[in-house]
Amino acid sequence: MYRELDINDLKDMLNFIKIIDIRNRSDYKKGHLLGAINIPLDKLIMDEQKYLTKDEVYYIVCKYGRQSALLCEYLSSLGYLVVNCLGGMENWKGELVK
Repeated sequence: MYRELDINDLKDMLNFIKIIDIRNRSDYKKGHLLGAINIPLDKLIMDEQKYLTKDEVYYIVCKYGRQSALLCEYLSSLGYLVVNCLGGMENWKGELVK
């Protein structure tokens, strides 16, 4: 089972959490959350062990929050600690890093 959190609730946590942005590289470059690393969805699904460990909590963000929810369901079934960021980047009201 995974947790969910509104994306705008991350504002005060950005410096303390691990954020994975699963959007494609071009969307990521247009603007992303401070500290977020870009691992496109297809790469992460193909080889999650390359990018994740089971003793860390990862906050997963996508464009609208739907793909991240599906990915969180999958990753949590494998034993990973993940949090889906509800609303995705389209609903983010804070600053973006470009």
